[in-house]
Amino acid sequence: MRKREVGILLAYDEVLEKWNPTVLQKLQGKKVYEHAYHALKAVCDEVVIITNDRIVEDFPPNLTVIRELPEYKGKGPLASVLSGMKRFNSEKYVLLPYYMPYILGKDMRQLMELSPMSADIVAVRTRQEEYPLMSIWSKDVIDQLESALQDGALQTLDFLKKVDTEWIFAEDISIHPEIFRNLEE
Repeated sequence: MRKREVGILLAYDEVLEKWNPTVLQKLQGKKVYEHAYHALKAVCDEVVIITNDRIVEDFPPNLTVIRELPEYKGKGPLASVLSGMKRFNSEKYVLLPYYMPYILGKDMRQLMELSPMSADIVAVRTRQEEYPLMSIWSKDVIDQLESALQDGALQTLDFLKKVDTEWIFAEDISIHPEIFRNLEE
């Protein structure tokens, strides 16, 4: 029997524009978050969107949208990841941030195929840059992640150094390096 994967779409907008957060803006005829949603939907049984209080009501009611757990509210992407992991039971959690809208379902399928099953976290990198939030996380890191957040450790890359993390090179996923760019940069 195939294991169930939950997709976590990180749709917090750390630099919220007053009336028009990037996550809700249009790009190629769709809202920015919709691109990441469809990429995750191609490989996951369920996709949960994790966002903040200011824009949670702006998503369609047919999507699963949650806020961060109150005790970790505003503590960055690790808090969002933990919020999704604690609320949805799965063996593996597939992450993608809204600001990587050029990633397609085929790219996420390739990441899944290249991922070693034994790693705690599998993330993507180029020779110059790491993309820790385009990744696959095992349920086995939940306790460590919660402890790290309780200790005030908020940096994603620092957390990845503390667990068994395997890095997949972006060029093994796609020959088009431009798809990995951050829309916010």
